[in-house]
Amino acid sequence: MLTERHRADLPAVIAAEDRTTAAPGWLTLAEAVHGSATEGRVVLVDVLVLALALRAAGITRAAAIVGIPAFVIAAAITRLYRHRGTVEAVGVTWYLRLLPAPLLALGAVLSVAGVDSADVLLPAVAAAAAALLAVRATTWMIVSRARQRNLGLRPALLIGSPRRVAQVERRLSFFPDRGLEPSASYSPPSLGGSDTEVQLRYVRHLLQRGELAHVLVLGEGDGQYDDVLTDLRRGLGDTAAECSMVLPSVGASQCEAVGRIGDLGILPLGRLSPRPPRMWAKRLIDIAVSATLLIFLAPVLLLVSLAIWLYDHGPVIYRQRRVGLDNQEFWIWKFRSMVPNADSMMNQLEADNISNGLLFKLSDDPRVTPVGHLIRRLSLDELPQFINVLRGDMSLVGPRPLPVDPEDFDAVAARRHRVRPGITGPWQVAGGHVMGYEEMIKLDLAYVDSWSVRQDLWLLFMTVPTVLLRRSSAY
Repeated sequence: MLTERHRADLPAVIAAEDRTTAAPGWLTLAEAVHGSATEGRVVLVDVLVLALALRAAGITRAAAIVGIPAFVIAAAITRLYRHRGTVEAVGVTWYLRLLPAPLLALGAVLSVAGVDSADVLLPAVAAAAAALLAVRATTWMIVSRARQRNLGLRPALLIGSPRRVAQVERRLSFFPDRGLEPSASYSPPSLGGSDTEVQLRYVRHLLQRGELAHVLVLGEGDGQYDDVLTDLRRGLGDTAAECSMVLPSVGASQCEAVGRIGDLGILPLGRLSPRPPRMWAKRLIDIAVSATLLIFLAPVLLLVSLAIWLYDHGPVIYRQRRVGLDNQEFWIWKFRSMVPNADSMMNQLEADNISNGLLFKLSDDPRVTPVGHLIRRLSLDELPQFINVLRGDMSLVGPRPLPVDPEDFDAVAARRHRVRPGITGPWQVAGGHVMGYEEMIKLDLAYVDSWSVRQDLWLLFMTVPTVLLRRSSAY
């Protein structure tokens, strides 16, 4: 929290009174269970609740033993279990929206396990749903009552104009169950603030010390906060602070909001400095899919190799250094689609580059061979990258690896390397050949911050029509 000493050091940062009391252990547990956090104790609670509900509904022990893991796995895949900020996990409506898919998996497995009577199966699934909802409703009442007594409120930084800051402070005082306590505010120069660099340094200092747990960006509708958040993150390092956008109008909040503070919609943006997500499921999918595709596509690999060699008797495989996970370089493998020694011609073609930033692209690259045009059109030149995926250099889905030095990325863009680069990804699916470097970085960071197995599967699915409809090639 900001103390009197803090106020003296930085008068431009407006601080509120310290009214927050640290959360006791029982409240932390109730918040974790209510928010379905990715924690072993939360899963254990759900397993016990499901076991009691299924047994009470007449399900055999053997069927319950196979049905409960199916629910837990489906809940993990559909992100029922994940970290949620306080403004996301309000009430039980959000839980009710995410519950059907795991319940469907539970019912399907119970049916396969021998519970084939609808008179038994449907009441059992309904009992499981009711028991889980009862647990969330009970824990929400516990959490809500505690927050109304100022227990466990998170100190929040409000970024916006003085008018918006006052507006949101009033809403938070009326709705303490949202779990946030206004502790400091910061107004950029465009919104009436001053001494920007001094304020930003001090706010970063407070975030690094863990004295601010949540950042509320008070949207004004003109997008001026991108630069503010970029400056705030620069040099910040790892912090557990959450970040959310308070949408600029009630009308917008009706259709976009995930959480609410009274009549104001809240859009969670994830952690201010996102931590690398646990991606063991992603790696398992990478290994299984890449190994399978390399086996089934072996005839295609052979035909493409033969076509490249017959055209000019040059090398079949093209290798290039790219930047990957944790800014480490690796050799990417591709079928050669250009003339030999094409890299040595880049300086001569620099003036024709139609992209910006660290991207290099030509509208009609003279180095590409006729065979190269065909395999690029069908993305067949990317097939050897399945070997990179199998080796662990790359993933099926991820940010595009670039052929530059790791030092060429600034602190913000380097965050894209918290995950493995991908054969496909949000940039490619969104039509990367017509997008610039800055747009690519924004897409990559959004992907890293919101990664899920479901998102990866969707991007893989969308890659097929993207390749079929593509009208131009990218370097």
